[in-house]
Amino acid sequence: MKLVKTTNIWRSVFALAIMLCASAGYSQDLAQAKQLCGNLTAANKAMAQQAGYDLDALCGEVAEAGTDKGVIQPEPMVPRSTASSTGGVATAVAPVAVAGVEEAAEDLKPFGYDLFANAPTTYAPAASIPVSGDYLLGPGDTLDILFYGKTNNTFSLEINREGFVDFPELGPVGLAGLTYGEAKEMLQARISAQIIGTQVSISMGSLRSMQIFVLGEAFKPGAYTVSSLSTITHALVSSGGVSDIGSLRNIQLKRQGKLIATLDLYDLLLAGDTSNDVRVQASDVIYIPTVGDLASIEGEVLRPAIYELKGGESAQDLIDLAGGLGPKAFAESGMLERINADGFMTALDIDLTQSADKELPLHDGDHLTVGAITDYKKDVVSLLGNVRHEGDFAWREGMRISDVISENDQLNPDTDMSIALVVREFANSVDIRVLSFNPSNVLSGAKTNDNLELMSRDLIVVLSAYGDRVAELAPYVTKLKRQVELGRLPKVVTAEGTVRFPGEYPLIEGMSIGDLIEVAGGLMDSAYSQSAEIARIDMSNPTRAASAIVLTSLNSGSVIRLEPSDYVEFRTVPGFRETQTISLEGEFVFPGVYAFDKGETLTSVIQRAGGFTDEAFSGGSVFLRESLREREQKELERLTETLQEELQSQNLRETNADIDIDQEQVALQEKALEDLGSLEAIGRLVIPLDAIMSSAAEDILLRENDRLMVPKFSQEVTVIGEVHRPISYLFDPDLDQADYIDQSGGLKISADEKGIYVVKANGRVIKPTRGLFKFRSAQAVIGPGDTIVVPLDTDDEKIRPMALLAEASQIIYQLSLGAAAINTFKNN
Repeated sequence: MKLVKTTNIWRSVFALAIMLCASAGYSQDLAQAKQLCGNLTAANKAMAQQAGYDLDALCGEVAEAGTDKGVIQPEPMVPRSTASSTGGVATAVAPVAVAGVEEAAEDLKPFGYDLFANAPTTYAPAASIPVSGDYLLGPGDTLDILFYGKTNNTFSLEINREGFVDFPELGPVGLAGLTYGEAKEMLQARISAQIIGTQVSISMGSLRSMQIFVLGEAFKPGAYTVSSLSTITHALVSSGGVSDIGSLRNIQLKRQGKLIATLDLYDLLLAGDTSNDVRVQASDVIYIPTVGDLASIEGEVLRPAIYELKGGESAQDLIDLAGGLGPKAFAESGMLERINADGFMTALDIDLTQSADKELPLHDGDHLTVGAITDYKKDVVSLLGNVRHEGDFAWREGMRISDVISENDQLNPDTDMSIALVVREFANSVDIRVLSFNPSNVLSGAKTNDNLELMSRDLIVVLSAYGDRVAELAPYVTKLKRQVELGRLPKVVTAEGTVRFPGEYPLIEGMSIGDLIEVAGGLMDSAYSQSAEIARIDMSNPTRAASAIVLTSLNSGSVIRLEPSDYVEFRTVPGFRETQTISLEGEFVFPGVYAFDKGETLTSVIQRAGGFTDEAFSGGSVFLRESLREREQKELERLTETLQEELQSQNLRETNADIDIDQEQVALQEKALEDLGSLEAIGRLVIPLDAIMSSAAEDILLRENDRLMVPKFSQEVTVIGEVHRPISYLFDPDLDQADYIDQSGGLKISADEKGIYVVKANGRVIKPTRGLFKFRSAQAVIGPGDTIVVPLDTDDEKIRPMALLAEASQIIYQLSLGAAAINTFKNN
């Protein structure tokens, strides 16, 4: 029993050694070796150690043998330009019909040259090509031999020049001329018969290399050393391929001056056929001639390109090379450009549905263009506009609108059910005319003329009751204007005034005033329903146009038909105006929004609001008007722009005069610009509210969106501007203007003492003597809610260069005060 176990261990050791050597070429041997390693026990490893074998090391090598050692690393390649990838070289090999046309030469590329778009970085023979059983052995090939069993040994044997190997214990063995499979089978049989108790594992070692020549229009002509397994394509790729003017269809393999094979790379590229890709032998010559006849094809084919011809090809063969016709190809519209016998370009119209045209022989330089089907739709009716699903419908004779719009669910809920349009083309023309129908009558099945019979290419345009139909119909209006003839007016009418959608509309056949009202969305509630005014142009006299004004009734009995270019004005009913309102906010008995009549005054609305509350401070009221706000905003924008231009001009002058720029002055100017740009006009109108209420001053006529805000009684007096501590103080009747300024720390150096002014609580400005406006004496009493403003000194050196800066500072102060007063109401 012990002898049997020992024998098994020796077998495992020998088997592992054999499998490890053979596993580089055979995955089956590697799998068996890994299985043996997995079945070993500690006793097996100990007995093997005594025999001088380290099974752990052997199994480690077996595990590593299945990883990166078997990975074949590809040779590094670098991109290179080919005739299939660059426009410049494409022109060099383009057919004559294409080479002279710059655009076509850039778009069309010679087919197939991008196969060699990567150039090799080394020209060493490939040694990692797998060896098949039919590989023919020859001098220089090496066999890796492993003996195991009674005799254990490994060695490599190279076939010598005579075709023999000196095999241990067998002597010289002739292998040249045998296939790898035949040699392996023969050696295994002889070893089994002559070396008793020994088995053998045979694998291919290094392969012989040989020198061949790649000549002609090769990328780099010359002699190359390649593997004995190389074929024509292997040799071409290893040498960089063909040049940009080399032939792809006539690559010749020559041996001892005789033509052995001809390779057409189109077979490989288009059909994957490698039957003519034969193996090369030592000293073979791969000759690449210049490119043969060329023809190009473009248009609706799958692979537009420039193709090389072998001779005898027809137009259909060229289409087959290009992958066939595309799905949008119009086979009847082919055009073949060709050089005639006189050396000039000519064109042949060919119908690729006809056998005779498809078999038309090609010449060198031919250029075939396959046209596309037209986008022109025929025998369809299109549904557009305010529908759930726009689309085309197949047209048939006798088809009516009800066949297209059969259910109300096809239309959106906001559809105008009183009118829709049909845009129809004239026969054999793109000019249009416009018809109308009532969708409600069509869906109800009423016996009216609304269910129009449709023609091919009709457009059914459904309108929205609330959408901008003028914009929706603008393309048709533009088309009607464009198709007008000399001496005629476009079939367009204009609706203006009190219609819901004023603008230009197509002149519908037989259109009346009522039809125009419907297509324009109907009359507004302010419309005068009795009549409308039509401005009409008469072009009947070719020497002079005449205009006329027609007053037409809007009653149902009116049958006046509109004419091209009529302008219809719908009037507003006399005395009608939109409801206008004023907002009373703050200390009113009943504050809120009040509607007012035309000519109503402010006091009237205040009386309707119950007057003021007991806490009302009417002297601090704020009255806002929208028209004033718009005017103030424009003035602010003008002043900001002027100030910015003046600042830029000043900086330019100082730069050109090489004067040092005062950064403090620049910062002050930029701060004023920033503050002015951030201001928003409020539109405050200063009113003497107490005098108005007591009839001592003229009352105010109200306008739309006026606002009157009356605050609660204010006890503050505020000092702002160029003082050391701008702050508000509790009103004290014993203090005057100078006292409040003293309490604020006095004036700054930059203050304009003579320009101090007071903004009263009602917004009125009081200045001492002079300025932009004239006001009361500076001895005016300071009252509650007043603001004392100390402006910048306009005589200061930093301010003097910009006179507008002082004006801007005053506007900033005053608008800020008004905005603060308004914010008080918002916060309350």
